[in-house]
Amino acid sequence: MSTVEAPTEDVRALLAAVNVEKPKPGAVKAYRQWLADNPEAWRMAGDMARLAQDKMIDTFRAAPIIKEGVHVGMAVLRKDLGYGTAPMLEQLLIDQIVVCWLQMYLTQQAYTGNMAGSLTLTQGDYWERRLTTTQGRYLRAMETLARVRRLARVTPLQVNIGGQQVNVAGEVSR
Repeated sequence: MSTVEAPTEDVRALLAAVNVEKPKPGAVKAYRQWLADNPEAWRMAGDMARLAQDKMIDTFRAAPIIKEGVHVGMAVLRKDLGYGTAPMLEQLLIDQIVVCWLQMYLTQQAYTGNMAGSLTLTQGDYWERRLTTTQGRYLRAMETLARVRRLARVTPLQVNIGGQQVNVAGEVSR
């Protein structure tokens, strides 16, 4: 994955021209061209997975030191799951795993806090179902990544022997 260079003064001016309530069509066109010329730049303002994660952390009532620790922890999870060298499909799945991880543990924390108090049977059932749902999403996201990686290892091999072509299915290690 390539990195995005720090914006030049011209790019900052373009971003400022587009980041208004009603940007001029020419500015939007120039911004789209800049994004096309800099394919990784969309992540600054258009990476919905990161925006969702940031919003989840912002609404999490915790000290800034904890919030920053969560941001760093998510970056470590991405790195440990191989985000930097993964193909785009795997990167999308890794983003989903990280979102599900965050949601599950935010839900786990709320569940624990609520269960420590006195709840009605209906409230207790709600929290049980909510936690079970987030755990299921997290597990499914991890299983999907594992399945995609396993399928990516199985590729047909083509062997040409003399005038004969032989296709063989088998595992190729990554």
